[in-house]
Amino acid sequence: MNNLKIVSILDKFSHECFKYECNLIHLKCYDWEDTINKTNSDILFVESAWEGIYGNWRGKVFDLHKNKDSTLKQIVSFCKKRNIPTVFWNKEDPENFYRFIEAAKLFDYVFTTDVNCIPLYKEILSHNRIYVLPFACQPRIHNPIGRNNEILGSVAFAGSWYNRGHGNRNENMEIILKPAFKYDLHIYDRFHNSNNNFFRFPDEYQPYIKGRKSYNEIIELYKKYPIFLNVNSVDNSPTMFSRRIFELLACGTCVISSYSIGIENTFKDIVLLSNSFEETDRYLYKLLNDERFREKLSIKGQNEVFSKHTYKHRLKFIIEKLKNI
Repeated sequence: MNNLKIVSILDKFSHECFKYECNLIHLKCYDWEDTINKTNSDILFVESAWEGIYGNWRGKVFDLHKNKDSTLKQIVSFCKKRNIPTVFWNKEDPENFYRFIEAAKLFDYVFTTDVNCIPLYKEILSHNRIYVLPFACQPRIHNPIGRNNEILGSVAFAGSWYNRGHGNRNENMEIILKPAFKYDLHIYDRFHNSNNNFFRFPDEYQPYIKGRKSYNEIIELYKKYPIFLNVNSVDNSPTMFSRRIFELLACGTCVISSYSIGIENTFKDIVLLSNSFEETDRYLYKLLNDERFREKLSIKGQNEVFSKHTYKHRLKFIIEKLKNI
C-alpha cells in the first residue's frame, strides 16, 4: 500500500496517522486541481475535517448547507470525471452527523466511526456503500519505545472541559478525575489559557492543570505515566470512542475510562471501565500497588491493538471495500 497515491483533506491527527501507510498528499484549497493532475492520484480521501492541516479548510467541509462553499463539490466532481474513487470518513459521528451530511452526499463511499449511523446514511444517501471505520493506532508513533525512561507522575488526563452539552460528560469527568486528586493528577488541558469560559475547568481542578501540549507532545507523555484516564463524550456506540484509547494501549499505558459500550466490546478486561467514584478509586489503588497486574494489562493491550487495530488495518479495509464494487 505504500505506493498508493492518496490525495486527502484530513485534520492534523488523522494525517499524522495515515501518512506512514501510503503516499498521502494533502490537498490545498487553492491549487487542488494541479495537485491531483500532477500526482496521478489513486484515491480521494476526505474526513470530517474541521480545518485541515494548516487551517485553510476551515468551514469548507462542515455545515455546507449553511456556508454554500463549493470547493469540496468541485474537487469530488473533478475526481469522479477521472474515475478516481472518492471516500469520505466521518470520524465525528454520531454527535456531528448532520454537520457533515452534505459533504458525505458527494462521495462514492462513506465510512463512519459509529455503526449505529449506517442505517441513517443508507436512508439519506440512497446507496449501500456505507461502512464502519473506527479509530486505530499508528505503531510508528504510538509504541512503547522509551516507556518509563522518564516518569512524570502516577496518573494523567489529556482533554477538555465543556461547560454545557456533550451529554453526561461532566458528570463522568468527576467520577473519573476526582479520585485521582490524591495521587497528584496531572491534567493536560487542550484549551489551557483560552479566554473562552466555555472550556474552563472548574476551580477545584485548576491546581492539577499542567498546561497545554501539542499532539506529538501528548504522544510522548503517554509513555511517562503508568496510568491515563479517559472520559467519553459518546458512550452508547458499539464502535465509536476516543482515538486516545487505541493510542494509549499501543504505548503500553494502562487506561481507566468512563463507561462505553464500544470500549467494552473492543477492549473488555483491558481498559478498566468505571461507573462510580468508588470504582475509579479501587482501580487506581490496584494499578498503582500491583505492578504485576499493571504489566499484564499493558502487554495484553499492546497485543490487541497491534494485531487488530492499526491504521494499516484501517486503510486495507477501505481498499478492500473499493475493490468489492
